[in-house]
Amino acid sequence: MTDILSAVQARGIELKAHGKKHGGEFVGPCPFCREGTDRFHVWPHHEKWNGGGFWCRICRKSGDLIAFHMEMDGLSYGQACQAAGCDPKQYGYVKPAMLKKRPTDSKGFSPIKYPNPDKLWLEKALAFTDAANERLLKNPTALAKLYRDRGLTEETVRRFRLGLNDADFFRPRKSWGLPEEISEKTGKPKKLWIPRGLVVPYLVEGKVVRIRIRRPKADLKSEKDPRYYFVPGSSPAIMLIGEEQKAYVVEETELDGMLIAQEAGDLVGVLALGTAASKPDKYCASHLKKADMLLISLDSDEAGRKASPWWLENYLQAERWPVPDGKDPGDMFRTVDVRSWVLAGLPPAWHVGSRSLPKQPMGEEGNEKKAIDLPPDKAPTGLPEYPDSVMELGRMLQQYPVRIISTDKRLGIEEAPQWNNEEASRRISQLVFFDGDVISFLDAHPKPVINGSNYFEAANG
Repeated sequence: MTDILSAVQARGIELKAHGKKHGGEFVGPCPFCREGTDRFHVWPHHEKWNGGGFWCRICRKSGDLIAFHMEMDGLSYGQACQAAGCDPKQYGYVKPAMLKKRPTDSKGFSPIKYPNPDKLWLEKALAFTDAANERLLKNPTALAKLYRDRGLTEETVRRFRLGLNDADFFRPRKSWGLPEEISEKTGKPKKLWIPRGLVVPYLVEGKVVRIRIRRPKADLKSEKDPRYYFVPGSSPAIMLIGEEQKAYVVEETELDGMLIAQEAGDLVGVLALGTAASKPDKYCASHLKKADMLLISLDSDEAGRKASPWWLENYLQAERWPVPDGKDPGDMFRTVDVRSWVLAGLPPAWHVGSRSLPKQPMGEEGNEKKAIDLPPDKAPTGLPEYPDSVMELGRMLQQYPVRIISTDKRLGIEEAPQWNNEEASRRISQLVFFDGDVISFLDAHPKPVINGSNYFEAANG
């Protein structure tokens, strides 16, 4: 039986070695759609596919060697087996919809389709949102605070219809089309309460289907009092910003999603989950499955750490992409350029630009953030006087199962699949993508794949 690599190369397709996954991985232009230079993946020794497997990240064609002959040459199953040099009775035809390099969720996943609220609720929500938006736009102090605290411009306020509710809002529930509820304490009908705060609506095709209120800290009476209030009757739909995008950033809050869209909306779409545990609904899932890349940037806390693996297990194109400073993009924007952070996570072919990024992560007092405590320096003696950040990265690569890909076309970080150290991962990302001294060192390094054993090789030759 021949293998998929030979079959593809026989068509004049030039493939380059790309990695060691599944016994060896090769990439090149797709023989089907003729798109790209590295989007067609071939695994000649893939253990689950007859004669190896293939998959195109653009046209989505995939399968084993037999499937390749059937798709490429228009052969029947029997003819394809003959071309592959195998017995049709011995080998089964395998053509999955998408190659999975990671296991799928053992419990399965079926996205939910959420209906819009009733017509009356939609009418009231739109009127409330419009009034709140106008109120915010006429309040320069509130606009300035929103820009200072969240990085959001007036143009973004207009685009997403952010608003200001300056006093608690009470109305009969029936006036918004909500069913009546009786208070156990008073025995009287409850009223719809919308607290004062920043109004964060979600609009779909011009309809306000959800309203959240970000309440002032001064109004929170206890730790259990929610900072974000979900207005009754709102749809639980997940906020999707940007349709038919090649890449999406998956993060938690709507405001952070708006910030990413503001700074890098021409590069990526955004999925704002609301909470780390949320999953994409049917509408969002239909867009995510067509994307070539998902950057998973859930908050750098315990909830985000626990929720991130689900995305890696269920989406082949998902990559973990934590912020290099702070807990989330809303923290990071003060010290790290949001657009540069997004660009660093995308394949170089998607953008043109320099590796030199405009901002360095700084502490509150203007000092560089302290490095993570590391074991004694293992670097060889007699090294040049490298900057502290360069030495720090070298020690971390010696300590952790991480390697750096540094070529003219790509700067990336690859971590061992089972390794999970959020703090170290964030610090390595911070150094590799946002430290000028480290970037210069990696540019000059003689090896395209840099790890703990060859990191200081540049010093010796």
